[in-house]
Amino acid sequence: MSSPLDNVSIRLQRESAEPLHAQIASSLAEAIDSGQLAPDTRLPSIRSLAALLEVNNVTIVTAYRNLEQLGYVWSKVGSGTFVRPAPPAETTRQIYIPHNGINFASATPTPEIFPVADFQRLLNKVLDRDGGHAFGYQESQGWPPLREAMQEYLISNGIHTPVENIHIISGGQQGIDLAAKILANPGDTIFVEGPTYHGAIASFQSRGARIVAIPLEKDGPNLKELR
Repeated sequence: MSSPLDNVSIRLQRESAEPLHAQIASSLAEAIDSGQLAPDTRLPSIRSLAALLEVNNVTIVTAYRNLEQLGYVWSKVGSGTFVRPAPPAETTRQIYIPHNGINFASATPTPEIFPVADFQRLLNKVLDRDGGHAFGYQESQGWPPLREAMQEYLISNGIHTPVENIHIISGGQQGIDLAAKILANPGDTIFVEGPTYHGAIASFQSRGARIVAIPLEKDGPNLKELR
């Protein structure tokens, strides 16, 4: 009898420090991402996959649960575990904005409350100070006076570091992406909370890292899953 995993390679490295359930979940996630496992495909039962891979049932239960928390599969009691279909693309021809709603489409401040006078005063101050250089790009590490101010703040909190080590980034996603590029290597295992920020998952996966979701409890991640 054919199996949905006939064309899927799951090679377990039993001497690896990475848990077996994480290796199984990662292999199945790669098969789903590559299209080897199509949407709505019913995965093997827990017992049959455990027998096929020569692991215990709990290992398969944990692997399926990790995949479900990462949005790869869904399960139904009595029916099994299925590959989750990709969400359909939504198209629209018109943006509906309620009369009393806030329009975020233009990314501009509300004209009625924008401090025009203060902005004009500060703009003139910058132009008087920097002249035409005000319209150029700053150093890639960030504006030097801002970095110096950050250094003073860090020193006041007992963190002594040269200003050359301080980088100003444009936001959280850029920071996560930089950390992934610096610290993550292909094949590394990275534990994340389940559920977690998908932008972080995408950054780590782009570096070839394996993602393992740790279920959240009322007081934080379930630390027993780290064993």
